[in-house]
Amino acid sequence: PTVRRFNGGLLGADYKIANGRYQFARIFNGENWNPGLRAPLTQPGLNVKTGEYLLAVNGRNLKATDNIYSFFEQTANRQLVLKVGPNPDGTKSRNITVVPVGNEGGLRTLAWREGNRRKVEELSKGQVGYVHLPDTGGGGYTNFNRYYFAQIDKKGIVVDERYNRGGSAADYFISYMSRPL
Repeated sequence: PTVRRFNGGLLGADYKIANGRYQFARIFNGENWNPGLRAPLTQPGLNVKTGEYLLAVNGRNLKATDNIYSFFEQTANRQLVLKVGPNPDGTKSRNITVVPVGNEGGLRTLAWREGNRRKVEELSKGQVGYVHLPDTGGGGYTNFNRYYFAQIDKKGIVVDERYNRGGSAADYFISYMSRPL
């Protein structure tokens, strides 16, 4: 049978249930200058904060008993109005216009990568850098150049190849890492 597909929209956030409502538990920052890593809730002027409540979507009241994802069917890359606020009863709430994304995998990966980088920075007291290579193709090449050269003054570097999808640019990375400063 033909399966009806819905292009669901996502806000780039994790939620928790509190006081009978959906509350933002985490909001992913992304890189809003990069179309592939646009984070809907961190666009200029929206000022949505962790701990605020998502109260309504396009005028439809949203409660904890509702399936939140049903409110976002067919909304990816389309403007919609959210009612958000600091209180579950709607006091001091405001309406904002957002454009949900169809996939937040890139936002979650970026948050994971940046969390790892900060952890290495913290544990090494700034002495060791961190580079994640998602592959040894275009993505790895981009990440290597972006992160490696920005941390070239460190005493060491952690090259994280977890979840590496392969490719053919490994010699490029090795060549640059073996060069003396």
